[in-house]
Amino acid sequence: MQRYTKDEVLAKALYGEVIAATDTVTGRKVAVKCMELAAATNRTSLQGVPIAEDISMEREVNRAVSQGHGHPHIMRLLDDFEEGGMGYFVFEYCAGGELFQHPLPMDLATTIKYFRQIVHAVVFLHGRGYAHRDISLENVLLDGHGNTKLCDFGLATELDERSTHIVGKAFYMAPEMYLRYGYEPAPVDVWALGIMLLIILTGAPPFARANDSDKVFVFVKVHGIASVLRAWKVLHLIPPIALDLLEKMLVVDPTKRLTIQDVMAHPFLKEPVQVVTRGRKRMIVRKWLTKMRRRIHQMMRNVFPKTPAVVAM
Repeated sequence: MQRYTKDEVLAKALYGEVIAATDTVTGRKVAVKCMELAAATNRTSLQGVPIAEDISMEREVNRAVSQGHGHPHIMRLLDDFEEGGMGYFVFEYCAGGELFQHPLPMDLATTIKYFRQIVHAVVFLHGRGYAHRDISLENVLLDGHGNTKLCDFGLATELDERSTHIVGKAFYMAPEMYLRYGYEPAPVDVWALGIMLLIILTGAPPFARANDSDKVFVFVKVHGIASVLRAWKVLHLIPPIALDLLEKMLVVDPTKRLTIQDVMAHPFLKEPVQVVTRGRKRMIVRKWLTKMRRRIHQMMRNVFPKTPAVVAM
């Protein structure tokens, strides 16, 4: 680490920490992921908890997507090395932090800009032969120019490798991941992108998890995503063209779900149309968020009168 001087700790990580540092050779500000190799090799956190993240795969994917000039919307790996029982990944620095930290919902023009960039990054990733499997607002960063950078490939897998591992964040996990008979990883990324788009547009995930233990998901599976948005009185916040895309991405059967190429070609990503002003949209959604639990409870009473439930979002 002699080349890099530590400036500050940005975040704690499963195997160590992520720091902001200065490259003493170039003077460039960078982000360095510092990992204890013993913990990473054993796939246990510093607290001894078993975890799924694989730094070997993370290194492989980061190298693959950073070759040449990389991709403008994937965080670029600048250097990686091991030293004194530690592993280090050196990345370009993203001053804007996680997309998750930014106010939601976002105005339509910003939504389209960010989502288009993220989709292009996933197309590039799939083109290199990998699926992400942990797409989320937490794993998209913003650089100093307000552009997105897809990151964190610790749960990535080869695109043609059928998997049975249940990995990722519950809000974003596709329904087939819970079935334990195996799944193709590419459609899983499309589902997660659909959930991400819905969160950006409305400010909240539609359900806690995409399996039959979640009654809101059961309702969506039977009646469609538009029905639950109508019940929550936020359907008018979503332009019809965006709803069309969401309904085709959030299809329970992965064989009928849009491919990532289909998503990229969808008209929603072509021309932004301002339907609701940013201030008005946020005011409406704030009111919705405060009433959401009561509305979900009432909806569940109507749909499942024998088993009413309040679903925590």
